[in-house]
Amino acid sequence: MCACLFACLLVKRNLILIGKLFLLVMLHTVAPDIWTMDGESIRFFGIPFPLRMTIVRLPDQRLWLHSPVRPSKEQLAALQVLGSTAFLVAPNAFHHLYIGHWQEHFPEAQIWGVSKLKQKRPELHFSGILDETAETPWQPHIEQIYFRGSAILPEMMFWHRSTKTLILTDYIQNHDTGNDGWFWRRLKRIIGVEGPQGGVPLDLRLSVWHRRAARDSLQQLMQWDFERIIIAHGNCIEGNGREYLQKAFEWLQ
Repeated sequence: MCACLFACLLVKRNLILIGKLFLLVMLHTVAPDIWTMDGESIRFFGIPFPLRMTIVRLPDQRLWLHSPVRPSKEQLAALQVLGSTAFLVAPNAFHHLYIGHWQEHFPEAQIWGVSKLKQKRPELHFSGILDETAETPWQPHIEQIYFRGSAILPEMMFWHRSTKTLILTDYIQNHDTGNDGWFWRRLKRIIGVEGPQGGVPLDLRLSVWHRRAARDSLQQLMQWDFERIIIAHGNCIEGNGREYLQKAFEWLQ
């Protein structure tokens, strides 16, 4: 009897350890109640892009998912441990590919996206539109600014107040090109997104026709108190985020 009890306790302990290891493998803890999860890389106009989503747990234990990646069974299970998936956020007109996949698994989750997506993805049911006037259910824990100025890609940018974390999508990229071929390394260097420095991609810089609007957005952004920057493509900025952002947008001055 004692031997059976001991065996059961040992199995339980091992399962707990495996579960903790599983979460460590699937999730990167950024700060209390905020994680990132990497997804499969994609190619955009042939260029290899790593993908990353951000998960924030609100005080009521609901989860806010920013730029969701293609979900695997393991990733879905990992999130269920953290809390209840409530919000699926598409911050610009490009980061929407896997929103529908997540809603299939979490049908009660609300989809929030920029206005262009409502036309682009008519099969999705949007609970709200992200624009300059949006009032969202995750405020004031997560605040947002609609970064204007680009003719092709305005983007909603977010600030997690309690962890002083800025959450961006495409406007800052910092690619680790160690596994890229010579051509892609060279190209990413030319467009200004090669790590470890990275920056605002050349195509986005060229698309900012309304520079005054972009400068106004940047000024609003810099009023937030942030230390780190989470990005969707490449290595995140772990410290001195304000100084990094100011340098990255010097071209706009």
